Amino acid sequence: MRTLEERYRRLLGLYPAGQRREMLDVLLDAARPGQTRPSAADTADLLVGAVRLHLRRAVAGRGAPVGWPAALSIAGFVALAALLADGLRFAANIPFEVRMIQLDRAERYPGAGGYASLVDHFSTAPLWAAWAVIAVLVRRGARRAALLTAGAVIAVQVPIALYGTTDPDRGWAATHAYANVSLPLGLLVILSLAASPGPAQGARLLGRRAVAGVLALNGAAAFVTTYLVLLPSVPSPTAGTPRPEGTAWSHVIEIWSAAVWTVVVGAAVLVAGALWRSGAGRRAVVLLALPGAPPVLQYAGPHLSDFYFQNPSEVVVAGLTAAGVALAAVRLAEIPGRRRARP
Repeated sequence: MRTLEERYRRLLGLYPAGQRREMLDVLLDAARPGQTRPSAADTADLLVGAVRLHLRRAVAGRGAPVGWPAALSIAGFVALAALLADGLRFAANIPFEVRMIQLDRAERYPGAGGYASLVDHFSTAPLWAAWAVIAVLVRRGARRAALLTAGAVIAVQVPIALYGTTDPDRGWAATHAYANVSLPLGLLVILSLAASPGPAQGARLLGRRAVAGVLALNGAAAFVTTYLVLLPSVPSPTAGTPRPEGTAWSHVIEIWSAAVWTVVVGAAVLVAGALWRSGAGRRAVVLLALPGAPPVLQYAGPHLSDFYFQNPSEVVVAGLTAAGVALAAVRLAEIPGRRRARP
């Protein structure tokens, strides 16, 4: 018949050998007279503690510093840069949207837009303006004000996004701006402001050259996804130039799609490569994979057997899968370092 000590030793076998003796002494000292089995509460505490310990080791690597606060700072900076770039994309699309609205009013291209399109597109302006303000606050070191402002933005954005994703008849504002990648990126910025030294520290950790590279790559990805390249092919509302049809229009769309795929996927790879040089940067890639992988895959959709997301659950699964793959890659990349660190 097993004694209480033997039963505790069996549970403590889940813990590192160096911790077992001290934990066993504490547990035996706290035991009631005549107790022969660990209580349900003690058993649950020991099992949960062991799971937490092994999860931390699985993420960080045995004997390696975790580095997640630094990683969260870096990821917060990259996410904020992506939000600013998305705001520039919104501004760059204004001429195209205005042209389409003018065509609709001139009745030369029915269904091109109209006042509904005007409201749908420009109603998102406060969202991008707010993230620009948050970036300024972060740059000036007003971390608390930036966190409160970001929290207010997300508090407004979440219900609009939920409404947009449950109503397929909603237009551009709800389904593409409030429910797209800006929402998870915004949540990542908030997490960075609340649980790490913040995006400003992330920029300092990266250094000037890496910061410049991240900003340039985000800007390039935002620019190529605008409709500016399509604007010359859209007729003027007062000119007699017809709208391109058939093969000509398809050729324009095909070239634009290829450019989008090349630049967006290339920018994502280059940003990940720049971050991969340090332990904190590698972990930042894991964090960025959650919101970043779905839009990259979405833009690459026509080149990956017509791969598209059909509902929000698929986006979540894609993000979690990408983060898991990135985490596994981090573990593999750090195996040599862990071996050298062993005595």
